Amino acid sequence: MKIKLKEIGVFDAKYRALTIGIILAVTTVAFESLAVVTIAPSLAQKLNGLHLYGWIFSSFLLAQILGTMIIGTRINKNGVFASFGISILFFVIGIVIAATSVNMITLIIGRVFQGFGGGGIITALL
Repeated sequence: MKIKLKEIGVFDAKYRALTIGIILAVTTVAFESLAVVTIAPSLAQKLNGLHLYGWIFSSFLLAQILGTMIIGTRINKNGVFASFGISILFFVIGIVIAATSVNMITLIIGRVFQGFGGGGIITALL
């Protein structure tokens, strides 16, 4: 006699909200990166910072590496929920700073916050 077990998927009622939340968080970080790549040349030109153009991307990636490492260690101490919340906070602060920047230095600072938060978000979700 065989007993058939019910298979549970990620979109079952028990996990649906969590799955949708994870998809939205990863999509937000990915979309933000793609959007910046698209508008970076005109941003650098309008903010008179073509000489700092590379830092728009480098600052994000370097901070993302740091965010991955630091939030990864904090997850073990503070738990996933708190670490994810901190990461979201950094990401949103970075978006606000970058969106309201009036020069390249402020934009780069915003990108650092975004990168740190983005690295933490992806780490917390994995």
